[in-house]
Parts: sequence; structure tokens; C-alpha cells
Amino acid sequence: MFDKYNVTFGAFFKAVLILLPASLIYVTTITPAYLGRNCLILSLFLMLCLAFAYVILLYVVMSKLAARVDMKYRTRKDTTIDWIYGTRMAVKSGIILFILSDISRRLMLKKYSDMVIAIPILLVAAYMGNRGFKGLIRFYEAVFWFSVVSGIILFGSSVKNLDLGELRQCVQIYGEGSVGDSMRMVMVKGGVLFLGVTVMETVMMIYLGVNKRRRGMLFSAVGISVTIGIIGSIFVISTLGMSALEAGTKDILYVVGAMELPNGIKIRPLMLVCYLVLTCGISLLTPQVVCGFGAVTDLGRRRHSSWLKFAWLTLVFAVCVWLWDVPAHGTAMRLAAGYIMLVDVPLSLILPAVVVIGRKPLKKATLVLIAFALTAVLPGCAYNSVESVDYANVLVIEPGKQDGMYKYTLVITGLSGDEDKTTEERKYTTYATSFSDVRANYDKEHARQLDVSHVEYLAADNEQVLNENIFELGREFATSYVTVVVDRNILEKSGDNNTKDYLKTHYRGRCLATLGRHEGDYK
Repeated sequence: MFDKYNVTFGAFFKAVLILLPASLIYVTTITPAYLGRNCLILSLFLMLCLAFAYVILLYVVMSKLAARVDMKYRTRKDTTIDWIYGTRMAVKSGIILFILSDISRRLMLKKYSDMVIAIPILLVAAYMGNRGFKGLIRFYEAVFWFSVVSGIILFGSSVKNLDLGELRQCVQIYGEGSVGDSMRMVMVKGGVLFLGVTVMETVMMIYLGVNKRRRGMLFSAVGISVTIGIIGSIFVISTLGMSALEAGTKDILYVVGAMELPNGIKIRPLMLVCYLVLTCGISLLTPQVVCGFGAVTDLGRRRHSSWLKFAWLTLVFAVCVWLWDVPAHGTAMRLAAGYIMLVDVPLSLILPAVVVIGRKPLKKATLVLIAFALTAVLPGCAYNSVESVDYANVLVIEPGKQDGMYKYTLVITGLSGDEDKTTEERKYTTYATSFSDVRANYDKEHARQLDVSHVEYLAADNEQVLNENIFELGREFATSYVTVVVDRNILEKSGDNNTKDYLKTHYRGRCLATLGRHEGDYK
């Protein structure tokens, strides 16, 4: 049932702008990795048609439910619907939690397990979800403008690395198989892209609480949000390249590593990115928790609701753990996408039993989210004190003495020990088969731990060496702006000069985040 809460159109519009573009950009940019680039523009058109039909159907069925008078007595049918709806929301919440914890780990908490990350996220969502949709709307209003400013900074600082020529690959239709095969691909890919607009169920729940609804409010808000989402997707594709996204060597997080101001000033606004990830992720997760809590509360007729909510949260976490146990990450994502398309979306139309709980406004939600963001980001950025960390700013890779072996040289910047605390440069060289082994070797041989979050230059001896290491290094430095230089004997050429300053003066280089976006790179 609908709770009697009132929402202004401005608050509704802010909520839609937070929910819809983020979901659409994420789905659009991961689709090529699983289904390829072929017929992408036709698939996008199909997705828009599906989204239009979905919005109309949701509005019809949910507006009728909202107009129903609350029943004093519950039937067996109502109980069955609550069971199905509560289970559905638990599975969907588990999927969102799985995706959010995975992104958070790769972005800022690489040293932590997914479970350690997922638990505080779920607790924050549970706290907010216990306040109902009215409190959630207050949260959207509180974080809206800072989210907008963060998004503008994120995309605005990446303009320098845009390549609009990448969009040609989106409109091309490749001759793979018969016409029937192409049509089936369009339908499958359009269905996957449609996952980005499945948040419309949440949007509709909020819209039905808007005061003095007028014709055009819903479609204007949704239309603007979808347009922003498509523009954001185009931005990511133009920055990272369709070839790299299709190959799976890059994902949306690489956009962070492409951020550079026009004058060549490199920035590392990781805190802003973390804020956007957590805000959008929790904004998508919390409505599911609100509805799930509502379903289990109705099942218990508000008696023993705390225990029922705890059991529901346990089910959410179990779904998330099950997805972690799936052997391959790609398989887990395909299972999640298949469930949402084949089960969740139909049930959203069949069982639009909207239940909104809680009448108290959410006064502390923003503080809770900020507190969680700080506890999540600070360990990743300042896991150790400055005195116990060695910071590398240049990484040089050369061929090793054996096949599959490479010579890694780290240029370390540290304090000299003089009274004036000036910095000095030293070099660490080791032979290893991967950069992860370099980390392990360094930590074994030194009292201080190695920190590579401040690496600004990656120098490779030749294109082959770069090509053989690019995938691992890209994952390692995805959230930092790193310039790639390919030349022999750079350390010898720099001599006793500061290596970073020498590279900055003598080499233009290429951005690591955008490297390899064209087919044929490294060849």
C-alpha cells in the first residue's frame, strides 16, 4: 500500500536525475564487453521503445493500486503477494549489493574482501530503508547538488581525452551472420540495455506521491534523465574507446584515470568519484530495502518486524555471497541480468504492490553516508602513515633475462633525512613476471610498504613490453592519471636528473586510461 507522503515536483525531479542516468550509463558501457558492439545503435533504439512501453504499463497498474483504499483485513492472496514481493526485493537488493561492493573494492578498497565492503553498505541501506520513501526523498534532495557538481567536474576534466571518432563504431552494423541473426542480436542487446531503465519502478513509486501531478511531469523528468544518461554513455565510449570496452580490458572506472585539466594539470579527485559511486549505489539499493521491509512488515502485521527485517537482510546478503561464489565474474553478471529481465521485470508489472513504511523524515541519512564514505575511502587513501610508506612516481618496464620475465624499476620519492626534510629520489629494481610480484618483493625487502597511488609516468622499453603488461597495469592504475612513454634506456638518458621532471620535459606520452581504445594499438 502507498503511504500518505507528499513530494514536490522539484524533489521528484532531483531523485530521477540521481537514479536514472547512473543506472543507464553503467549498463550501456558494460554491454559491449558481454555482447559486442554490433547493431548497438539499433539496440539503443529498441531499448527506448521498451522503456516507453514499460513506463506506460507501470503508470497504469501502479496508479490503480495507489488509488485503492487500505484494507483492514488481509486475505491469503495478500499474504502470498507479500511473500513473493519480499523475496523478489531481496534477490534484487543482493544483485545491486554485489555490483556496488565490486565497484567499491576495485575503486578504493583493493586490500579488502567483498564481504568486508558489502556489510557496511548493507547496514547503511538498512538504516535509511527503515525510514521509508519520505526519508529517502529527503536524502535525494540533500545530496543532489553536490552530486551534480561532482559529475560536472568528473566529465569536464576528461574532455581533453575525448575522441568522438569512436562513435562511428556505434552506428556501424557489421555483417555477422544472417539478417535473422542480426535481428536476434538487436533484440538481446536491446533487452540488456533495457536493464538501465528498470529503476523506473522506483521512479514511479516516487511520482505517485507528487503533489498536484500534471500531464507531462513524468515524461519530462524521465526524458531529460534518459538524455543525460545517453550523453554520459557517449562520453565514456568516446573517452575509453569501443574496442577496449568490447574486449573487456576497460570499464567505466577508467574514466577516472583520464581526468586532466586543459593545461596538462593532472588531478586525482578520487574522493569525488567515491562520493558519486556510494551516493548512486545506495540511492539504487535503498528503495529496494524500503519495499522489502514493507513486505515483511505486512507479513508480520507489524509484530516482530525487527526479526523479520533481520531475516530479510540475511537473505539479501546470502544472494550477494552466492554471486561471489560463481566461478567467473562475467557468469555472475549474466545470471543477474537474466534474472532481472526474465523474472524481476515481469513481476514488477504483475505484482506492483507498493508498500512504503515509516513516517519520520530522514534527518541523519546524509551524515551516515558521509561517515561511511570516510571510513571506506580513508583506509584506501591513508592505510598507513606517511612515515611507513614509500611513494613511487615512475615505473619503468624493460625485457627480462628470460621469456615471461620483466625488469621493473620503481622511482621512489622520499624524505632525505636532512633537517630541511627535502625530497630525494632512489630507484628500486627487481625481476618479476607481473607487477603484483613486484609489490610483494618490495614489501618483503623493505620495512616500509610500497604505495603506487602517486605514479604519474609509466615508461616501457618497447611496444611489445607495453602490450604484454597493459591489462594488469591498466587495472592497477585505473583510478589515477598515468602518462605512458615508450622509449629505450630512459633511466640512462635521465641520468642524475629527476626522472619525473625529465619525462615531463622531454616526452609528451599518452594517457594510460585511453591507451588502446583504437583497434591496432600496440601493433
